[in-house]
Amino acid sequence: MKSKPILTVREYVDRLRLTKNLDIRAFLVFQRLCRFYKTLNVVAALVAGLSLAILTFNEFHPTESSLVRAAEGFLCSSAITAVISAMTSTMLLFRFEGQEHATRKDLALAWSPLFMLDLAIVEYLLGLLLWYNGKNNRWRIALMSLQMDNLEQRQKGFQAQDLPKTFQDTVEVTRQLGKQYLWIDSLCIIQGLEEGEETDNWKKESKRMETVFSLAYCTLAASSAKGSDEGFLKLRPSSLPLQIQTKDGRWFYVSTEVDNFLEDVEKAPLNG
Repeated sequence: MKSKPILTVREYVDRLRLTKNLDIRAFLVFQRLCRFYKTLNVVAALVAGLSLAILTFNEFHPTESSLVRAAEGFLCSSAITAVISAMTSTMLLFRFEGQEHATRKDLALAWSPLFMLDLAIVEYLLGLLLWYNGKNNRWRIALMSLQMDNLEQRQKGFQAQDLPKTFQDTVEVTRQLGKQYLWIDSLCIIQGLEEGEETDNWKKESKRMETVFSLAYCTLAASSAKGSDEGFLKLRPSSLPLQIQTKDGRWFYVSTEVDNFLEDVEKAPLNG
């Protein structure tokens, strides 16, 4: 007669469900506190800088006005208060950033999206507890998108070569990073048959996307690709400058603009 295990898989998953919501809330609280104290630091620095600038100006342009004297006292106290606030908020920021990092790591080990891609066997997995790479996919309605009518077949596995080129490149980058699991929204959230149609799974899982990206090892954005079939692992154009030697033996170089962040990233199709 087999002895009953101390903790069954079902009981373990149930316990995780009871604790993960609290862990996620704690992580989001720490994250928002860090943002608050970073903002407070900026405000305190601005107040202190402005106060000192005005006091310095008055030092070189003395006046006997009682109003100015009163303003000096107010600015001195404001500068001191701002410096103390900045020091306090900096200490609290370090404290909460440490808590956020620790909570992020614990969550990444104890929480995962509903579906992910296992790059070792290229199949969908349910409820795994591990680190994963996040990838945002602008082209959700695609040939390979996950839908109710192909869910069962996808769970049996498929070849990476069957994916669109941009997804193949994402798989390659993830493998080069040494990560086994990958999350792509159009492949890991059940899509509707028509564009704009939202399934129950999409309504539920799309609300968790902030958590997915927050806990991911990294997030890939294929800004150079114009579609899911184009890919983004391409040879870059040569950026070597043209070398020209003058008659007197001096060298100078002529080069085009190498990178244009506004055109290449901000105005890329992915961000359009």
